[in-house]
Amino acid sequence: MYRICTPHFLVISIMFVLFAGCDDDSTENISAGEGAPKAMIHAPLSTFVGSTVVLDGLASSDPDSDSLSFQWTLMESPEGSGAFISASAETPSITPDLPGAYRVSLTVSDGTHTSPAFIHTLMAFEAPEQTLYVDAQAATGGDGSEGSPFVTIQEAVDQAQSGDTIMVAGGDYLESILIPDTMSLILMGGYAPGNFAVRDTEDYPSHIISQTTTAGISMDFGGNEGETGLLIIDGFTISAGTRGIRIDDQGNGGMLFLTITGNTIQENSGLTSGDDYGGGIFARAVSTIIGNTVTNNSCGKGGGIAAFLQSDDYGVIVSDNLVADNEAFADHGGGIYVAAYRGTISHNIIRNNAVMETYGWAGGLIIDGGIYDGYTDGIFVELFHNIYSGNFAPSSGSALFIDEGANARIHHELIYGNTTSEGYSSGAIYVDGDRGTTRAITLMEHCTVAMNQGGEGSVGQGLFLQGGVEVQVLNSVFWGNQGDTSIDFFVEEGSSLQLSYTLYGGGHEGDGAFTEEESLLDDPLFVDEGGDDFHLRSTAGHFDATAQSWVMDDVHSPGIDSGAPLSEWLREPSPNGSRVNRGAYGNTPEASKSE
Repeated sequence: MYRICTPHFLVISIMFVLFAGCDDDSTENISAGEGAPKAMIHAPLSTFVGSTVVLDGLASSDPDSDSLSFQWTLMESPEGSGAFISASAETPSITPDLPGAYRVSLTVSDGTHTSPAFIHTLMAFEAPEQTLYVDAQAATGGDGSEGSPFVTIQEAVDQAQSGDTIMVAGGDYLESILIPDTMSLILMGGYAPGNFAVRDTEDYPSHIISQTTTAGISMDFGGNEGETGLLIIDGFTISAGTRGIRIDDQGNGGMLFLTITGNTIQENSGLTSGDDYGGGIFARAVSTIIGNTVTNNSCGKGGGIAAFLQSDDYGVIVSDNLVADNEAFADHGGGIYVAAYRGTISHNIIRNNAVMETYGWAGGLIIDGGIYDGYTDGIFVELFHNIYSGNFAPSSGSALFIDEGANARIHHELIYGNTTSEGYSSGAIYVDGDRGTTRAITLMEHCTVAMNQGGEGSVGQGLFLQGGVEVQVLNSVFWGNQGDTSIDFFVEEGSSLQLSYTLYGGGHEGDGAFTEEESLLDDPLFVDEGGDDFHLRSTAGHFDATAQSWVMDDVHSPGIDSGAPLSEWLREPSPNGSRVNRGAYGNTPEASKSE
């Protein structure tokens, strides 16, 4: 957990893993014989000058579970900065002393192999100097002070200087907010009317109800080359706009750092064309979108969230959000639409979203590699610990669509109960298209894909590979995926699927290359697939998430202690057999116990 605090009681709690990038373009492989460690940094994208940030390297891993040594390097900092980091600590800290970019690299070694460097860029901003106050229940004519607040948010924005904080009391705000194109702002809702010392976004919701055919909060960032901006939107309820939040970039060369946290964004609609993106949130920026409830919104594409970024140095973060009951009226992205070179999509609940066109893809999430040129094998989006359920797309990719040459690294995903209606390419996961000269690569590890439903005449109910892609699957479970057939995998000519240490129930079809390593056609023995419990049954105990306790079963899943021998298993509870389980709970504290 990372907290960025200002003197004005702003606390943003961020739990995520940020992929910032590796300096290695070599092709990865997740087969059981790999022995090189991998470096990983957990850290925020931005902070304020004078704030201390922890750079957490503990997510770095070694496939042989060997101990690791750490080597940190501060590669770049603003001219004149005296900031430094400890070279060999597991979790060093850095305190930026000047505004600007701090670029850090981490390599880890197991004594035999050294990982490629993992690169993270932290942007530091000057701390806010002035706070303006808004209270819908105050008397009109206020000056924006704590004792005499403005009554509208737009009044405060119009009077603010770049870098200010605006604190908004609970109440209904019948307005649409327009932020100037080069202004940095911190917008915070949820304060008690008449008492800005008390903040509770549930008890005192600051509700922006859009009054025009535009978004509840809008900005067209206009920073020029070398200029940066900061916008934080935290703790609001936003409804009745064509979008909830619309943050765009005019393309002048600057970079906006955007944080959207702790908001409820619901019932925004009205845009239906294929050129319209993001009914709840549209963000073209270095975006951190965390801890929001995004429900019952619609748009042409990306009914809930659309996050765009064209940058080699930064990624987008979409984490810990509830994205549910959103609709796309064009053909892509009922829930979330991501078009970025790099990013982290994690710990989201993506539920009951739909593509409403008669054909279309990605009921839950789409990773689009076709909007921006420049993908290589070393550039990818990472997805982990997301839950996809009840999503619908008529054609394919009812839960997840890896589109147009994007690279994805996917682990610990739970994908169940998603549906398509058309025949042929009907997988819950659909991987699409090459980049012309090189095949896109998707790596999947510790995923459970179960009980998904294909349409009439469909094939590849769990995973469908279009021509020109490469997918490797390790330590996973595919089970109970149905259509006209129960075939789990379809591999078109020109593509390849490598299946290692995976349980599955339905076989494979197609003219592409299919290889297996220690994979089994066997029932994984889920605890209660009808009740959406996909833990593995165990005579030594499975974890009951409702009771927060361990329950012993009378049968023992073949997925326990049967993952790749060199895969990491140290996060599993004891007894664990010193070998990882298969499926989404493998190598987690909720892994079923060994006999």
